[in-house]
Amino acid sequence: MATTIWMVVRTYSPVLFGDQWELIRTLMRSHGHPSLRDFWAQHNEHRILTGRLLGFADLYIFGGRNISLLTEIVAIQFCHVVLFLVVIRRFESLAPAVYITLAGFLIYCLFSPIQIENFIWGFQTVFVLTSLAATAACMAAVFHARRAGSGEGTDNWGFLFLAIVAAFVAEASEAHGLVTWGVLLFLAFALRFPRRDKAVVSLAAALAIALYAIGFQASDPPQAMIEAVRHPERIFHFVVTYLGKSWDSHLPNASAWPAVSESLTCLIIVATLASSAWSLWRPGLFSPFQVALLGNLLFVLGSAAMTAVGRLRLGGLQGATAIRYQTPALVFWASLAILITTLVDWRPPQRLLVAQVTVLILTLAGGAPWVEMGRVAEARQAVEEMGWNALVEGRFDDPAVADIFYEPNHLKPLFLYLRHHGWGPGGEITSFARLQHETEPSRINGHRVEPQACLGHWDRVRRSGLRSVSVGGWALSPTAGQVTRRVAFASNTGKIIGYAELSRVRQDVADQYPAARKLTTGWDANLSVPGEGVYHAFLLFEDTGVACPIGGELRIRHFPVF
Repeated sequence: MATTIWMVVRTYSPVLFGDQWELIRTLMRSHGHPSLRDFWAQHNEHRILTGRLLGFADLYIFGGRNISLLTEIVAIQFCHVVLFLVVIRRFESLAPAVYITLAGFLIYCLFSPIQIENFIWGFQTVFVLTSLAATAACMAAVFHARRAGSGEGTDNWGFLFLAIVAAFVAEASEAHGLVTWGVLLFLAFALRFPRRDKAVVSLAAALAIALYAIGFQASDPPQAMIEAVRHPERIFHFVVTYLGKSWDSHLPNASAWPAVSESLTCLIIVATLASSAWSLWRPGLFSPFQVALLGNLLFVLGSAAMTAVGRLRLGGLQGATAIRYQTPALVFWASLAILITTLVDWRPPQRLLVAQVTVLILTLAGGAPWVEMGRVAEARQAVEEMGWNALVEGRFDDPAVADIFYEPNHLKPLFLYLRHHGWGPGGEITSFARLQHETEPSRINGHRVEPQACLGHWDRVRRSGLRSVSVGGWALSPTAGQVTRRVAFASNTGKIIGYAELSRVRQDVADQYPAARKLTTGWDANLSVPGEGVYHAFLLFEDTGVACPIGGELRIRHFPVF
């Protein structure tokens, strides 16, 4: 948890990215007053009612800088952990050591950095909320079943109402939230709801799905979906990869033989489906809480299968390895761990020790991609910073703009609308590279520093990559004794890290210094910086070994560490 939150804070970006710009388009079309129809409008294959509510709140209340959205994502995952732990305490009597071990594994699953895209992109509130809503629906259903079974709640529909509301929240967040209705129907029969309650769940599901279908236009042609359904083995392989990726970063497996992770995942899927079917025919085989956990497992399997139908034709099995899919996959493994914990007798002490060693091995194996996830987060931050700065400078045709929105040709009016309302960053983002005018004593190895030997200035600095900045400025020797050709950049220790040639005649410099009318005084460079710290520019006089510091300094912060 600490690692993931540290990544989120370190790579925080206030820039709208990808689908978030669609919220601005919605506001422009509705003249700032979106209707209920706008909230329920289709977004690709989804209805993102909750996402629009949270997104508009971030704009109108919090200034559109993603802080509220990223905080909500962390809060949602934390609530998911708390929900699991509270319900476990309510329905199971576990020894403290078992409970603490299980709690550690649940926190690992819900906060693992292998799902980092869902933590650093504000739009993904809908994705993590869908999983929480599905779990909440399952847990509410088991509470309702306990009340109905005890006879104390025949007329108390509070928990059943909560289950239905949670299912609707899941549906109104992502398309795979529709699977929650199927899971609720499964629970209604497996938990032996009264006939009236089954009818209520069935009616609610029918109405909710019908509401979703009104005006719905599939993004995939019908023949593509039919073709996908005709190959259930490919869907099953997709689901196996979807889940197995949590522990095996080498998936998808190109070999004809399944990997160990794939074989174990296949067995777990088959066991889940068989146990769920058995719970329908053999009441009492599983406790109500265990049946609810089976429902949660079925939700993830259904979500993965729905994803497979829509994604197989686009990216094949590679589509199952998308970082964002790890959130429901890890919820699957968390629910499975709880289910196994409730089925095992932990009184023989060696069983707990074996389980703890197994969990430790799994978490260590799952931690292998963490560094790569850190690089993903840092790269996303760099892309957003470069794209935003290009917009601020009016460079709407800059390739960096296409990296933050998939329709760069339509971004200019959206950006202007955002700026008109004072949303988003206040100007250029300089959190990575900032120019300071107050210079400190500096030095450069191999040259004698003479501060009065030149005139010069840093004009600009902007991030140009994960570890590089684009810099520019001018430099001029006030004497005609030497003609200088290049500028050197050095760290505070005096080590030279790069050069720039004086390659441009600067008219603004010539206007101020007439002697420079025909001289090349402008310099530009793409500078790779080795780390955080302060960097200086020097005009070099190669013949005499003199270096003249150019006014100003470059400060690099939040340098990539992965």
